[in-house]
Amino acid sequence: MSKSFSVSMFFCSLVLGAVVAMSSSSWLGVWMGLELNLLSFIPIIMLNRESASVEAGLKYFLVQACSSLVVLQSGVYFISVDSGLVVLVVLALVMKVGGAPFHFWFPSVSEGLNWGNVMILFTIQKVAPLTLLFYLYSVELETIYYTIVILSGTVGAVSGFNEVLLRKLLSFSSISHLGWMILGMSISGWVWVEYLVFYIIITISLMFILRSCEIFHLSQIFSQSGAMGGVILGISFMSLGGLPPLVGFLPKWLLISSVSDLSCSLVVVYLIGMSLVTLFYYLRVGLSSFSLIKESWEVKFSLLELSGKEYIILFFNSLGLVLSGWV
Repeated sequence: MSKSFSVSMFFCSLVLGAVVAMSSSSWLGVWMGLELNLLSFIPIIMLNRESASVEAGLKYFLVQACSSLVVLQSGVYFISVDSGLVVLVVLALVMKVGGAPFHFWFPSVSEGLNWGNVMILFTIQKVAPLTLLFYLYSVELETIYYTIVILSGTVGAVSGFNEVLLRKLLSFSSISHLGWMILGMSISGWVWVEYLVFYIIITISLMFILRSCEIFHLSQIFSQSGAMGGVILGISFMSLGGLPPLVGFLPKWLLISSVSDLSCSLVVVYLIGMSLVTLFYYLRVGLSSFSLIKESWEVKFSLLELSGKEYIILFFNSLGLVLSGWV
């Protein structure tokens, strides 16, 4: 059996597990879907066979297995006796998705994975737990959700401030974006889904370049990506940070414009402040790419140097220039 076939098979099973967890009407079905998702992702991680990947896979398995057990036990008792154990289910799902204050495993696991697996961890693996968190949201749990939002925004902003390892940097960014998504659940219906879709597309486009150029450290951005590759990476990082008028600003603007409650407005103001901190270190990455190009006098960068995929990435991240006039 070839490696590519194995990855494809486990990937399909992984997606199926997420769908089962989201569509199930019982907590037992939710647990089965989450476990199928977990047991499909672990072999994908282990196929790399490097010590860092094996260690990351073991950490991921232990965290996910423990949180799934809490979901199953608390969910069953919550349904049967109508108790306050729903809070434990919420906290277990926050742990599964890597949100603060249960984020301790997320950066270290991310650092041990290759870019392909990091891409899965940051995108597909978030969908099912976030959907379940949305299903569980109620006014009674508003304080719990706001606390998670504030902690995630703070941890994501402060922890990534001096980080130079890109996988860890993006993991802290993911924690910060997670705060925005959970906040969106309390604001307006499915606005968090719009945020998630934008986040997934921007993250995949950014990691695609990092993977193709084998960039893992901040200092490698220009040396291994080339002139125009550095420009596209800089724009993609700034878009992920939400710099207007790039497309990454649009989901934040959609969420902010939907706020009507005063208590929620205060949380939004706090998240905006934390996002400015996050945007600072993304601007550092982006501007360093441009400054290195400026220092290299022999570089001739032209749009003709770009591949078709790079054109698509550049176009999408610049799409905010057009869409900002419609929002």
